[in-house]
Amino acid sequence: MPRYLIEAYLPAQPGLLEEARRRAHCTAELGEQVHYLRTTFVPRDETCFHVFDAPSSTALGEAVRLAELDHLRIVEAVDANA
Repeated sequence: MPRYLIEAYLPAQPGLLEEARRRAHCTAELGEQVHYLRTTFVPRDETCFHVFDAPSSTALGEAVRLAELDHLRIVEAVDANA
């Protein structure tokens, strides 16, 4: 199954990271065959990355929309450790 990275702007403010993680988990619950793997936050750059496995970027995009997960883009990613 393809792996995708969701990039999002996220100010370094209390509670926003936990809310983003909650919505990422919700994305997996709302998407068919969408699996949440992890979130990485880079506070200095105010950037958050969510990693998912999903059947397609379209399927993931629909789940992201339903979960109202803010994002800038969804791109296919390759895990170099796999």
